[in-house]
Amino acid sequence: MSADMACTVLNVAAAQGEQELFDLYLVEAIKATERRDRGKLLSAMGSFRNPTIEKQALAIFLTDEFDAREAIALLFADLEDETSRLIVYAFVEQNFDVIVTKFPRDSGAYLPFEGWAFCAEAHWADVEAFFKDRAPNFTGGPRNLAHRRSRGSVCGPSRRPHRSPMWLHSSWDTEGPQSRGSKTPQESARAFARALSLARSHGHRNGALPLRPR
Repeated sequence: MSADMACTVLNVAAAQGEQELFDLYLVEAIKATERRDRGKLLSAMGSFRNPTIEKQALAIFLTDEFDAREAIALLFADLEDETSRLIVYAFVEQNFDVIVTKFPRDSGAYLPFEGWAFCAEAHWADVEAFFKDRAPNFTGGPRNLAHRRSRGSVCGPSRRPHRSPMWLHSSWDTEGPQSRGSKTPQESARAFARALSLARSHGHRNGALPLRPR
């Protein structure tokens, strides 16, 4: 199975998944010795649509369970869904001071991007009100805050799917701990396969999985 298909299976299953599946993803993400496997699982953990589970996933970012360079996927995994956007943005507002301590210097300048996916003007007004006194504390913050308004509406037929901003991939040194625990790569692969297998099974039961990645 290709990496793209694996991500699709995990994420689609998560969108309709409940606590059992989330718990499995978490266990296997903790066990995983390969960064790319953890990344797939963490991204999937951020793709659940159950509000209670979404809040559990976001709370993990505040812990030291995972390297923040990997756990950041929990904040950007599913901003296409309106309810998820509101939950994630509320989390950022409530935990802003803690979140920025986990980032490299001045990376907090990019947090206004969390509000880019909002269409309603009232939501964007809240983004501006929250960040107007905080953005200047980071190099580039005011520019990023102003950028969305200057580019006009992101809604309507021409709206493009939300993508994690490039700073997630470039502002941190990509080198770092690549393994955890004593599991061999083969054991890690088997653990990831178990999570993938359950995700596929869950998706087929719900008739949700596509035949190929879109």
